[in-house]
Amino acid sequence: MHEAQRTRQSAPDLMIWFLWVGLTVVGGVVGKSLILFILEMPSGTGIGLLFYLASPLFFVSLGQWLLLRRFVARAGFWLLTEMLGIFFMFPYFFFYTFTAEFSNWRSLMFGTPEFWYATGVLMILMLIFGSLVGWFQGMVVIKRYGVKRKQVLWWVSANAIAWAAGHVLGSQVVESLLWLLHPWNRSASLSWFETGVVEGTIWLVIGMVTGTVLIWLADAHDSLSNQRL
Repeated sequence: MHEAQRTRQSAPDLMIWFLWVGLTVVGGVVGKSLILFILEMPSGTGIGLLFYLASPLFFVSLGQWLLLRRFVARAGFWLLTEMLGIFFMFPYFFFYTFTAEFSNWRSLMFGTPEFWYATGVLMILMLIFGSLVGWFQGMVVIKRYGVKRKQVLWWVSANAIAWAAGHVLGSQVVESLLWLLHPWNRSASLSWFETGVVEGTIWLVIGMVTGTVLIWLADAHDSLSNQRL
């Protein structure tokens, strides 16, 4: 006997999409803000690094779970996505720091060779990570909604594209443009608001792309269920 699954309620697809995007953006910004807060504490550097490795992804997963649990049985597995952050964000963190230091921060100057090199490597890293996140979410949660195995590949592809596009646009393009507003020196840093803009851009792209594919998968499942009735 198949496991009972929750069906979507009467909320319009557009409302669900906006909620998904909003919760994704808020989760990412809240997680990043928590990192900044802990890093500013005198003895919080070590703890801050741990939060850096997983915090944004955890809060994003938490926000998405609050919505997803209305439609999918045992959606709590979605929160395990956060564990991937611990394993992957190490190379991302050290790559970004090393590249900036090694290039004398020219990797964040839009249009320089160092900028395009960092952008290319970041894109590859995020394509890999997005695929891993999408595969994990697709196999342990999305598939429970009744979508076919081939359709899960759309979720994996959407996550790969979303994570690559979001991080390139936010961490490279938007951040480099924001740095143009500051006198360039090694001790300078973006304000909390500017950091929120960068982080919000990343998760906005991810939320928009994944939210669109999520609604499409849900509609495809509902259509198939109606045909079987």
